[in-house]
Formats: sequence, structure tokens, C-alpha cells
Amino acid sequence: MDRPIQGSGLLGLVTDAAQLRAAHYRDQASLLRQMAEAESLMRLRGNLLNLAHNTRIITENLRWLLSKLQPKKWGDRLLVAGNPESPIEHLHKAVAPYLNTLTNDQLEALEGFANSMLIEQKRAEDDA
Repeated sequence: MDRPIQGSGLLGLVTDAAQLRAAHYRDQASLLRQMAEAESLMRLRGNLLNLAHNTRIITENLRWLLSKLQPKKWGDRLLVAGNPESPIEHLHKAVAPYLNTLTNDQLEALEGFANSMLIEQKRAEDDA
């Protein structure tokens, strides 16, 4: 419909109508082709999502299997047990009886350390 009807008489009208129909069908075919391409892209997207999901599942299964075969190397959790040959020892002792055994230099170092920790803690509280 962009151009005026050309030709004369009945033959011109029939030719113009055929050209208009052809243009209409070309537009419809173009639209259908675009829709088919969009559907193809959506199917591809779905396949890629399934592929990513399946890859994640396969990876998790391999990790589980390796963690059973070689738990020290591929285990998925950290055991806080220490080395069996030299186990961790937790000692809880009262500090007061040992303060009397410290020299003056050791007491001054301990006091300096405690003061620096207090200053650092106060500075962190002020910044927060």
C-alpha cells in the first residue's frame, strides 16, 4: 500500500492485487521466521540451563566420590582434631599464681601489651 496502483484496466488491478498479496505473504513469512528463530534461541537457552544444572550435579557427585576414596585430600569438611602424632592440648590455668614468678621486665612487657590491646579496642569502638 506504499505505492499507488499502477497500470490500467482490469489487468493492472489484478497485477497490483497480486503484488499486494505477495508483499503481505512476505511480511508474514518474515514474522514467522523471526518467531521461529526466537523459539530456537529459547530452546537453546533451556538446553544450556539443563547442561549447567547437569554439570553441577556431576561435579558434586565426583566430589562426594573422591571424598570417600581419599578423605584426607578431597574431604569436604575440616576436622579440627589436629595431628594424631602430636595432638592439640588445651590448657586452662589460673594466671594469678604465675604472676608472682614473673620478673619486673616481664611484668612491664605484659602491662605494655595489655595497654596496647585496650587502646586498639577503644580505637575500634570509636571508629564503629
